[in-house]
Amino acid sequence: MKARLTQTMRVSKITAKLEPKDVVWEDGLPYKTEGTIIDHPQAFRLVHGGLATPEDDECRERAEAMNAERPKLVGKLAAAHNQYLEDNQAAMDEAMDAEFEAQLEEDDE
Repeated sequence: MKARLTQTMRVSKITAKLEPKDVVWEDGLPYKTEGTIIDHPQAFRLVHGGLATPEDDECRERAEAMNAERPKLVGKLAAAHNQYLEDNQAAMDEAMDAEFEAQLEEDDE
């Protein structure tokens, strides 16, 4: 499975040692540059994350399958986030008010 990087991406030093081709070092850190072809069983994750474009059908299909699931996951995450805020908003407001008042008292001293 192959994907082409659409931007320069930091990689681990282990990756740089195992796959030194197309690695550039800057300030002691390894990077794969934009345009580098990544040949890896999970290259579709780079496409899904917006860091690469697919270079073969297998990569394209896997990334598209993940993207099809994304709206469902985002919807669930948003619902959970909203419920958390609803359940905890009063406590968060109290904590922020107490912190603000403590800051005011400190400023008055």
